[in-house]
Amino acid sequence: MRKFFFFLLAALLFPLQSVFSMSVAYVRPEENFDSEVLLRKFGQAPEGNVSFSEFVYNRMSDNTLPVSVYVHFAGMGKEIYQRYGHTGLVLEYESGERIFFDWGNFNANKPNFVNDFVHGRLLYSLSVHTIDFWESYLASEGRSSRFYKLRMSDSQKRDLQNFLFFNSRPENLNYYYDFFKDNCSTRVRDVLNRVYEGKLYDDFSTIPQGTLRRAVERAVRPLPAVEFIYNFGQGPSQDVPISYYDAMFLPGYLEAGLKKFAIAELVPLSEGERMMYDRVVEIFDFLSLSYFPRVPGCHANSLNPDEVGKRVPVGVIEDFKQGDYEVIYPESVVEGVNLPPAKMLIYVILAVLIAINFLSFALPDLAGRIFRALSLAAACFVEFAFGILSLALIYFSSFTRHSMVYFNFNLIFANPLMFVLAYYSFRYAFEEEYESKHLKAIALEVALCVIAVVSKLFYRQENLYLILAFGLYFLSLAGSVLCKNADYAIDLRRWLKKSAFRFG
Repeated sequence: MRKFFFFLLAALLFPLQSVFSMSVAYVRPEENFDSEVLLRKFGQAPEGNVSFSEFVYNRMSDNTLPVSVYVHFAGMGKEIYQRYGHTGLVLEYESGERIFFDWGNFNANKPNFVNDFVHGRLLYSLSVHTIDFWESYLASEGRSSRFYKLRMSDSQKRDLQNFLFFNSRPENLNYYYDFFKDNCSTRVRDVLNRVYEGKLYDDFSTIPQGTLRRAVERAVRPLPAVEFIYNFGQGPSQDVPISYYDAMFLPGYLEAGLKKFAIAELVPLSEGERMMYDRVVEIFDFLSLSYFPRVPGCHANSLNPDEVGKRVPVGVIEDFKQGDYEVIYPESVVEGVNLPPAKMLIYVILAVLIAINFLSFALPDLAGRIFRALSLAAACFVEFAFGILSLALIYFSSFTRHSMVYFNFNLIFANPLMFVLAYYSFRYAFEEEYESKHLKAIALEVALCVIAVVSKLFYRQENLYLILAFGLYFLSLAGSVLCKNADYAIDLRRWLKKSAFRFG
């Protein structure tokens, strides 16, 4: 019993490393090339003082305005990093040239690339090239290509172009990639929010959109193994409520949101229409017995009725050019619908493992021994696999900049003590005298699952389904050991041997 409480205490110490990691792990300060910082810097730059890449410089002058501005979206690819699609901005000029501004570039051949990626120090950069090159690449991979033409005034086009050229300066090209806060999609979102004077944020920051965890689950839903690892690795910071504006870190959300986004435009009143908007109000003149439009603070007759209009919402998308289009995310997410994750695979696996544990003591003789061997083999695999995952989680939360894994309370029930369980399961498969130690180790794991459930009263992390899955599985594993020599199990095996296994 003393050893049991010692191991229980040791197991509970593992989650405390998350607190330790938060106190020593590097937290990236605000960098000069962060998206919002770059936008602020540009706002302070002298007008027209732009210096951009040689590619752009050789093809147009500073005073040339694009005739059209497009947001480009690429469909999903086969690689895991392509599962979320891609986006960028396109400036189209009267000459027919279309220049693509793409913030999604990294160099996989760069020295220490893997090390930088693992530790959250991966540099991405803005690339400027013709859209024809990018479209041919997408076509070669069988990915769709979609263009949304944006409604912009000449002043908005000039402001956008000048910022893009400013961003393409050598000192502004690179930035530290952050999947949730600074990527190709958030860069486009932030630039457009500036162009539309913050209205994009105003419209979508009030729409609840679940959590970051749920947002990503929609993209990886067709990949159950990836979804499971993602859910296991993410800490409670991923379960804080977010707005739709936050969810636009994924290109699919940005695309669906732009379809709904509208700006207010002044439209002349039709004949007989008396609807006034903004600061224009109607007053009644008792002398003329008629209504006059008036701006507060001004005399009624100082406003020309013919110049009074109403402000109506007008979509920012003027035109749409599409290739083969696949719906990455349902447009209903813009309305705040928070779809539940698909976790059927883990329940199916859980049911199979529990069934194997039951059959290991219920079936007679040879069949029972076969299922007992399968049960212990499965236990070894599960315990060893989660031991490896727990080591990875401890490393990522202690020595990297991936703050989304910090304070991960999955370490309460899935920690390096899993290796002890795997060892006892392996020894018990060949030596009966390890039955007691194997059972005590399982009891420890069940106790940790109970503690994890109780501790959820004090922290927010969407991992209850994982805790319950673990708890039920190890309960069934303990039950298969405890019931092996019970009288009712012996009677069940006798009945099965006489009835179910009688042939002829």
